[in-house]
Amino acid sequence: MKRTVKFVVGIVVLTLVSGLLSFGSPAAAHGPVEDGCSAVPDSGLLFNFHDSCDAHDRCYVYTPYGNSSAGRSTCDSVFYQDMLNDCRAMWPIWYQSFQRAGCRGVAWTYYIGVRTFGGVFFGPA
Repeated sequence: MKRTVKFVVGIVVLTLVSGLLSFGSPAAAHGPVEDGCSAVPDSGLLFNFHDSCDAHDRCYVYTPYGNSSAGRSTCDSVFYQDMLNDCRAMWPIWYQSFQRAGCRGVAWTYYIGVRTFGGVFFGPA
Protein backbone atom coordinates (compact mmCIF):
# COMPACT_ATOMS: atom_id res chain seq x y z
CA MET A 1 0.00 0.00 0.00
CA LYS A 2 2.79 2.43 0.91
CA ARG A 3 4.51 1.68 -2.39
CA THR A 4 1.33 2.45 -4.35
CA VAL A 5 0.82 5.74 -2.52
CA LYS A 6 4.44 6.76 -3.17
CA PHE A 7 4.05 5.85 -6.86
CA VAL A 8 0.85 7.88 -7.25
CA VAL A 9 2.35 10.86 -5.41
CA GLY A 10 5.43 10.65 -7.64
CA ILE A 11 3.34 10.62 -10.81
CA VAL A 12 1.27 13.59 -9.61
CA VAL A 13 4.44 15.54 -8.79
CA LEU A 14 5.90 14.62 -12.19
CA THR A 15 2.71 15.83 -13.89
CA LEU A 16 2.75 19.14 -12.05
CA VAL A 17 6.46 19.72 -12.60
CA SER A 18 6.16 18.84 -16.29
CA GLY A 19 3.31 21.28 -16.67
CA LEU A 20 5.21 24.04 -14.90
CA LEU A 21 8.32 23.46 -16.99
CA SER A 22 6.57 23.48 -20.34
CA PHE A 23 8.62 24.79 -23.21
CA GLY A 24 7.90 25.69 -26.80
CA SER A 25 5.13 27.58 -28.48
CA PRO A 26 1.65 27.83 -27.00
CA ALA A 27 -0.78 25.06 -27.89
CA ALA A 28 -3.11 25.54 -30.82
CA ALA A 29 -6.56 26.91 -30.13
CA HIS A 30 -9.31 24.52 -29.18
CA GLY A 31 -12.46 23.97 -31.23
CA PRO A 32 -16.03 24.62 -30.12
CA VAL A 33 -16.43 21.40 -28.10
CA GLU A 34 -12.85 21.00 -26.90
CA ASP A 35 -11.15 22.44 -23.84
CA GLY A 36 -7.98 20.38 -24.04
CA CYS A 37 -6.97 18.51 -20.93
CA SER A 38 -9.39 20.54 -18.78
CA ALA A 39 -7.90 20.98 -15.30
CA VAL A 40 -4.39 19.70 -16.11
CA PRO A 41 -1.75 20.90 -18.59
CA ASP A 42 -2.04 19.83 -22.26
CA SER A 43 1.73 19.70 -22.54
CA GLY A 44 4.88 19.86 -20.48
CA LEU A 45 8.56 19.03 -20.53
CA LEU A 46 7.94 15.31 -21.12
CA PHE A 47 4.60 15.25 -22.94
CA ASN A 48 2.25 16.95 -25.39
CA PHE A 49 -1.31 15.60 -25.23
CA HIS A 50 -3.06 18.60 -26.80
CA ASP A 51 -4.49 16.70 -29.79
CA SER A 52 -5.29 13.59 -27.74
CA CYS A 53 -7.21 15.64 -25.17
CA ASP A 54 -9.16 17.45 -27.90
CA ALA A 55 -10.04 14.12 -29.55
CA HIS A 56 -11.17 12.79 -26.16
CA ASP A 57 -13.38 15.85 -25.66
CA ARG A 58 -15.00 15.23 -29.07
CA CYS A 59 -15.52 11.57 -28.18
CA TYR A 60 -17.29 12.56 -24.95
CA VAL A 61 -19.57 15.05 -26.76
CA TYR A 62 -20.38 13.14 -29.95
CA THR A 63 -20.37 9.64 -28.34
CA PRO A 64 -19.29 7.69 -31.47
CA TYR A 65 -19.09 4.46 -29.43
CA GLY A 66 -22.54 4.89 -27.92
CA ASN A 67 -24.01 6.95 -25.10
CA SER A 68 -23.38 4.27 -22.48
CA SER A 69 -20.80 3.25 -19.91
CA ALA A 70 -19.24 0.98 -22.55
CA GLY A 71 -19.04 3.92 -24.96
CA ARG A 72 -17.37 6.06 -22.30
CA SER A 73 -14.94 3.28 -21.47
CA THR A 74 -14.01 3.00 -25.16
CA CYS A 75 -13.48 6.77 -25.41
CA ASP A 76 -11.17 6.60 -22.39
CA SER A 77 -9.25 3.59 -23.75
CA VAL A 78 -8.75 5.29 -27.12
CA PHE A 79 -7.59 8.41 -25.25
CA TYR A 80 -5.00 6.37 -23.35
CA GLN A 81 -3.74 4.71 -26.54
CA ASP A 82 -3.55 8.12 -28.26
CA MET A 83 -1.44 9.48 -25.40
CA LEU A 84 0.88 6.46 -25.55
CA ASN A 85 1.26 7.08 -29.28
CA ASP A 86 2.10 10.71 -28.49
CA CYS A 87 4.81 9.48 -26.11
CA ARG A 88 6.25 7.15 -28.76
CA ALA A 89 6.25 9.96 -31.33
CA MET A 90 7.85 12.46 -28.94
CA TRP A 91 10.50 10.07 -27.63
CA PRO A 92 11.15 7.50 -30.44
CA ILE A 93 14.82 6.68 -29.87
CA TRP A 94 15.86 3.79 -27.61
CA TYR A 95 18.04 5.95 -25.36
CA GLN A 96 15.08 8.22 -24.62
CA SER A 97 13.45 5.50 -22.56
CA PHE A 98 13.54 7.60 -19.36
CA GLN A 99 11.66 10.45 -21.04
CA ARG A 100 9.23 8.03 -22.69
CA ALA A 101 8.58 6.36 -19.32
CA GLY A 102 7.87 9.76 -17.74
CA CYS A 103 5.49 10.60 -20.57
CA ARG A 104 3.73 7.26 -20.14
CA GLY A 105 3.41 7.93 -16.42
CA VAL A 106 1.65 11.21 -17.13
CA ALA A 107 -0.57 9.40 -19.68
CA TRP A 108 -1.55 6.82 -17.06
CA THR A 109 -2.32 9.56 -14.53
CA TYR A 110 -4.54 11.37 -17.05
CA TYR A 111 -6.27 8.10 -17.96
CA ILE A 112 -7.00 7.33 -14.29
CA GLY A 113 -8.26 10.90 -13.92
CA VAL A 114 -10.81 10.59 -16.74
CA ARG A 115 -11.92 7.14 -15.54
CA THR A 116 -12.41 8.47 -12.02
CA PHE A 117 -13.81 11.96 -12.61
CA GLY A 118 -14.90 12.11 -16.27
CA GLY A 119 -18.33 10.52 -16.04
CA VAL A 120 -20.17 13.77 -15.38
CA PHE A 121 -18.84 15.22 -18.65
CA PHE A 122 -19.80 12.28 -20.89
CA GLY A 123 -22.65 12.53 -23.37
CA PRO A 124 -24.30 15.21 -25.48
CA ALA A 125 -25.01 18.46 -23.70
